[in-house]
Amino acid sequence: MASDFADFADFVTVYISEAHPADGWSIDGGAVGGTCYLQPRTNKQRQMVASALKEDKHFWSPLYIDDVESKAGEIAYCALPERIYVILDNKVVLRGGIGPMFYSFAPVRQYLENYALLARSQPA
Repeated sequence: MASDFADFADFVTVYISEAHPADGWSIDGGAVGGTCYLQPRTNKQRQMVASALKEDKHFWSPLYIDDVESKAGEIAYCALPERIYVILDNKVVLRGGIGPMFYSFAPVRQYLENYALLARSQPA
């Protein structure tokens, strides 16, 4: 999807929290890459885990890191454990369902397709 809309949309991933930490509600075998991490308690720990996740090659977009207070992910955007947002001109224009049950790229693709039609039809 990122390559389909690269001419007018930027895609990023924000690491907000371990969804299935070893010291919390873990899933046997861990999460990404079969590795299960402890819930980071400091910003430095969160940066280390995010770096390890990025190296796993599952992230195709720039990876940003929320602080351990989760001011962006949990407080401002209510994104725990995962959620997709479209932000245009500093305003949320689409808020996807909460993952994993209601996490879907379909509404984002539809929004971007509609936006693309408008953007590409405007004179330069």
